[in-house]
Amino acid sequence: MIKNQGGSPIQDEYSIAFYLDREELLYEAPGPMLEPGESRELSFEFPVPEGEHTLAIVLDPEGRICEGSKDNNIAVVSFSVPGEAGSGRGEAGWNVEAVPVCGSPEESHLLHVTWDTGVEGAEGVFLEIGYPDRGTDEIALPGPSGEIDVPVGLPEGGILLLTLRVVTPTGERTSSMSIELPPC
Repeated sequence: MIKNQGGSPIQDEYSIAFYLDREELLYEAPGPMLEPGESRELSFEFPVPEGEHTLAIVLDPEGRICEGSKDNNIAVVSFSVPGEAGSGRGEAGWNVEAVPVCGSPEESHLLHVTWDTGVEGAEGVFLEIGYPDRGTDEIALPGPSGEIDVPVGLPEGGILLLTLRVVTPTGERTSSMSIELPPC
């Protein structure tokens, strides 16, 4: 998901580039015109070989948009593509729902997290939360599958980058997503 966090509309043409493992350009597309505060979801499909990878998303790689800060124009997501034989016990997956509670600045939203790693012998499962100010939290999850509510203090709203990290005897597997929290 991309969001115009500035105070002016985006009216100039620009592109969005997606790089596999920070080197191979997978896909490039024109960027959407956005009003201040407006956001759009991005998606595309591309075959990726088995293994551990990163996907770098670069907004306006040509520098066409005049803006006060370009610090938030790059996002990097780590992910794992399992092999054909598989090493798990079934379908892996996870989901996060954001529920505004607006109870206090420390607990403005609850993230309802459900997960099933599909990995036998997982040594640890962690939820990493990346905040708009680039701060992060890491929460140890109780077991290879389950559900939990995680309080988040972000009353002004914003986009969180969430990563599920599974530690196995042979390494780590990660899966990432972003979620937008509405302001209280």
